[in-house]
Amino acid sequence: MKPLLFFLLSVLFAGQAASQTNKRTVTWTGAVDNNWNNAKNWSPDEVPNPCNQVIIPVVPSKRYPVLQSNIFVDNLTLQGGNLSTNQFNINYIKGNKGIQGIYYEAVASKTRIINDISYTVQTPGKEYSISRSISTCAPVYRFEIHPEDHWPSDLPDPKKPGDKGNEQNGQTKERVELSQANQKISFDQDTTIWISYSIFIEPGKDIVYRNVAYYCDLGQWHHSGSSGGPPWNFSLRGQDLMTLETRGHANVYSNGTLVPEERKTVVVTRGKWHNFVIRTRHSKGKTGLIEWWLDGELQCSVSGIGIGYNEKSIGYWKFGIYRTAASKGDRTDLAVRYANMEVSGNSLFSRVKSPLPVD
Repeated sequence: MKPLLFFLLSVLFAGQAASQTNKRTVTWTGAVDNNWNNAKNWSPDEVPNPCNQVIIPVVPSKRYPVLQSNIFVDNLTLQGGNLSTNQFNINYIKGNKGIQGIYYEAVASKTRIINDISYTVQTPGKEYSISRSISTCAPVYRFEIHPEDHWPSDLPDPKKPGDKGNEQNGQTKERVELSQANQKISFDQDTTIWISYSIFIEPGKDIVYRNVAYYCDLGQWHHSGSSGGPPWNFSLRGQDLMTLETRGHANVYSNGTLVPEERKTVVVTRGKWHNFVIRTRHSKGKTGLIEWWLDGELQCSVSGIGIGYNEKSIGYWKFGIYRTAASKGDRTDLAVRYANMEVSGNSLFSRVKSPLPVD
């Protein structure tokens, strides 16, 4: 890899995983008042969260915390101090909660920071569209989509006569995603990207399409242009079939879009956390590769292929739900959760056998 590019990738992705695995200790001081939610009452200055081990010692002021809401902590120890629950609950994080026991709040802001990487919110704006766990140490995000849930930017532009927007099957596509800001990573054949995360597809109806070209993507590497299909993506079909597809510059339809090539289809169990690790090397020629580990087992290892468009940048990662609108009789809701999302220019191979906990 070119020295400058390696340096840029190292700076871009450094430290992406450390924060959620190192549970910190916070200690009550009562410096201001007895409000648990006042950061100035804690050392260091932060309101305890699920990653924190909490200590309440004897304090000179004799002011001890009073809960203002339900709390989520890793552990809590009274070292001579006291605590008034004020009829609220103390919840201890025990990990691997699956579909039960995770509490969420709606994501309304336009950007989110996950492991030091900024993502823009592409959502229909419903209360249920995107939510973030407030009860886990791991960064867990939940995405839910219903028929006719559209990101406004996909809709036809009323200022442009005849504009059809982002449509397929004669209908606007349905989307709820977090999109990594375009990092403008140079399209270099030696540029290797690692991605690691856990995914939980909630139980539901089958994903049915009458046309094999239609899709329901749960994660896509987006190229830096505006159209043409992702260089690679994961697509869900039926009840539990997950397919990894790639697209390369040398295999193009007459309209300029890249031809998807199925690399591997596996069965995933709904209602269960699965651990994904992906290694890719994008290439304009025949030096690209893609490897996919599912729950610690190698599912796909393909090299000597082209991946991506003939552009200056290799693009960026997006995750959530992005799908063709199904025919009327096949429409269904879908909800998916992601935890511990990491995108790195450095190796994440250790995650294959030792994934980060969902706690």
